[in-house]
Amino acid sequence: MSQAPRFPFLDPDLPAELLGHAWPGPRAAAVFHDLHNRWHRRAQTEWDRMDEDTAVRH
Repeated sequence: MSQAPRFPFLDPDLPAELLGHAWPGPRAAAVFHDLHNRWHRRAQTEWDRMDEDTAVRH
């Protein structure tokens, strides 16, 4: 049951011939990976800073 809520968000990665020509999966994946690559370093740096701040307080 715990997997059920995630089901609609999983990409079935079906072969292109089984998908409609307007299927947004490949483009959505490309946008996701591009943004992830652009934001990852800054986000990780901020996360590390917050983690260090929390460790100092405890």
